Amino acid sequence: MSKKIVFILIAVLFAMACKQEYLTTVTVYHTAGIGGMYWPRQEPAYENKETGGIGVLKNYFEREYGKKLLLDSGDWFSETPEGSIGKGSYILKMMRMAGYDATGLSYTDLAPGWATMSENIRNSEFTVLSSNIKTRGGAVPSYIPRSIIKEINGVKIGIFSLVIKNDKESAGGRLGEIKIFDEIEAAKAVIDDLKNKGADAVILLVDVAQNENNYEERAILEQVEGINIVLAGAPSGEKTSIEEYDNAYIVKTEPFLIKLTKLKLNFDFNKKLAGVELETIPLSKEKYGEDEAIKKIVDDLRSATFKRLNHVIAEAEDLIADVDTGPSVLGEIIAGCIKDWAKADIGIINSDPLRVSIPKGKITEYSLYEVYPYNDTVMSVRIRGEELKNILEKSLLSKNNFPQISGMTVEYNMSEPEGSKVKSIKIRGGKVSPGTIYRLATTDHIMAGGFGHDEFVNAVEFKNTRVDIRTLLRQCLYRKKKISNFPLNWKEVK
Repeated sequence: MSKKIVFILIAVLFAMACKQEYLTTVTVYHTAGIGGMYWPRQEPAYENKETGGIGVLKNYFEREYGKKLLLDSGDWFSETPEGSIGKGSYILKMMRMAGYDATGLSYTDLAPGWATMSENIRNSEFTVLSSNIKTRGGAVPSYIPRSIIKEINGVKIGIFSLVIKNDKESAGGRLGEIKIFDEIEAAKAVIDDLKNKGADAVILLVDVAQNENNYEERAILEQVEGINIVLAGAPSGEKTSIEEYDNAYIVKTEPFLIKLTKLKLNFDFNKKLAGVELETIPLSKEKYGEDEAIKKIVDDLRSATFKRLNHVIAEAEDLIADVDTGPSVLGEIIAGCIKDWAKADIGIINSDPLRVSIPKGKITEYSLYEVYPYNDTVMSVRIRGEELKNILEKSLLSKNNFPQISGMTVEYNMSEPEGSKVKSIKIRGGKVSPGTIYRLATTDHIMAGGFGHDEFVNAVEFKNTRVDIRTLLRQCLYRKKKISNFPLNWKEVK
């Protein structure tokens, strides 16, 4: 063989090696903040088609070929009565049925108390991870592994989970025989162990309270070496995202099991993580169907929950419609309830948390969970008239999330340019004065960016009352006895 031919072959092989950038790919699926939303729901973002739920996820996951990982970061049941009644027992069983490899343990999952949760974990026959939960004597509970290693396509993936120390007070005094230890020291120890066992890459599962710019996740990466990917939950209202930070990736999955996060982890010839590709999969019931065995568990749970919460609170004399794209009587009733409870001048909520209309007839305890399934709390705010206008202007730009108001009338024109849509605001019949301070009642979700803007940071003062929306809504509707449609506070003008 001539030198020229040998040179050409070497050049071709080199080019082929350069073209094949990665040796292998590991596929990881992720969920977070399921929050008790176990069944498909009508979703405005998908033309009100039924979307989400663990039965749909199972059907989708079974269609995907090859070895893969399915992981969750915790917060399994906190947002619905169905979740609260089961306190983790139902969802852990369904996770095992759906094909999950493991889940992390969130501080919200500890709220029912350790005695209840430990029994549910033991009975689930499912892998629940936590690296910084120990008995008060310092022993790790035998039924909660600190970490696991899964080998996919020749690559060993180490997986561990942390309960964030700053959030442990959310579990109150119910921790019983266990204690939450420092997450940084725990992470360093478990990573050393995983590396000694041959892990090529390390994934951290974590669920943190709402924090700006991934502060908590970044803080962990800055203090702990060896983590390649942080899988966390996004706050309510935020989309799934990925950020490359400090030679690692922070992936935050939107909550409530509407979409599944799909990650392709690309490894080079040395089994080093060379890149991550992200895709979100809407869990369409129409497209994938729903697993019958899981559907039966969910249906039985919902039926039992409905029987427990079938107490009649009030009566709807009309259909009280839920509208996301404009003002609604339902939204204004709830805004009015929080305004009256907080003894405020005005109330503002967003449409996104309102999930269903109230049909004509009896309104039960269960109806309140259907209408407002989230654990948002009331915020008491003092704000100047000038900032109130800015808030309304910015909020009108929030897609499918119209601001619902009480205590004021607003004239507006959506065809006007941004910043000029609000034409007038009146409170108690008088025009709003730019410099006057008004008392406003809203929700912690809105204050954290529920409208997609941060105009509320300009408030003179704000305080979280820690009273959840459903509690005061129950009281409000019980006092009203009957509700019906009425003229809206938003007036569209041309």
